[in-house]
Amino acid sequence: MGIGDIAVGITIWRVVLVVEYLHATDATWWIALLISTANESILGHTTAQATAHTSTRLTVK
Repeated sequence: MGIGDIAVGITIWRVVLVVEYLHATDATWWIALLISTANESILGHTTAQATAHTSTRLTVK
C-alpha cells in the first residue's frame, strides 16, 4: 500500500465523517475525527520522510 492509497483512504474517511456528522445523535463522530486527524498527521510525516529520502538519493547520484 503506497502513500497514494493512504491518501485516497483518508479522503474516503472524510466523506464518512461528513455523513456521520449530518446524522450524529451522539459523540461517535468526534472519535472518528480524532482518528482521522491522527492518521493525517502520520501521513504528513511519512510523506516528508519519503521526499527527504528521495532528494538525498537524487543528490548522491
